[in-house]
Amino acid sequence: MNDKFVTGSVSGEVHVWNDTNLVTSKPIHKKTIYSIYVKDNVIFTGGKDNFIFILDESLNEKRKIDVSKLKIYQTSMTFPV
Repeated sequence: MNDKFVTGSVSGEVHVWNDTNLVTSKPIHKKTIYSIYVKDNVIFTGGKDNFIFILDESLNEKRKIDVSKLKIYQTSMTFPV
């Protein structure tokens, strides 16, 4: 994916681009995509639907993680001024 880049949409679609040309597009999330990370031809997406998807460069699903079922604890930190 060296010459390509990935974008997401408010409707949950992931788009792969080569310069200004759309290479492929696929609906992945049911709601807005908030984050995208690409490493070694693997695409990670996170969305408002509480799922993280792991995709290959052709947008085929490799794994789907339901974040709402994970035990994640929010912490806050304060720093002296």
